[in-house]
Amino acid sequence: MKCQKCHEKATFHITEIIKGEPVEIHLCEYHAHEYLMEANTESPALANAAAALAKQMTHNLAMNEAADKINQTDIAVCPVCGVAYYEFRNVGRLGCANDYHYFAEQLLPLIQQMQGATEHVGRRPLSYSGERSRQLTSKYGLRRQMAEAVAEENYELASKLRDKIKEIQ
Repeated sequence: MKCQKCHEKATFHITEIIKGEPVEIHLCEYHAHEYLMEANTESPALANAAAALAKQMTHNLAMNEAADKINQTDIAVCPVCGVAYYEFRNVGRLGCANDYHYFAEQLLPLIQQMQGATEHVGRRPLSYSGERSRQLTSKYGLRRQMAEAVAEENYELASKLRDKIKEIQ
């Protein structure tokens, strides 16, 4: 059902008794807030109820905005490995080292909370090589590109990408 004052979805359905007859009013959150502020303030009880309902509506709007922001974050996908932030939230694993950079805005507060710092200061394995890490990240991206090329039936590109992956291995 749509708001009676605009084309948004009506989320508030108010029934008023006017001259003994019930009258239904269907409003979106914005117009319901306006309606309640314009309500008869002759009765202190009605004014208090309108203020409480307006406060609840403001809280609901804030919650809806927060949920929208989470939904937008969840659909973000790493361009290298193709892992969505939603997958990380559910599974708890990232797809590649590039995810730490791509999802930095969401991950840094989590890492800070869990580890107490956001930079590695400990020891590294003797076999660790920054170059090797970059090669592996590149390999993940190439694999994703190869899968897309096969899906698009671009077999020439897929074979070139396969050869690049073999060089890295």
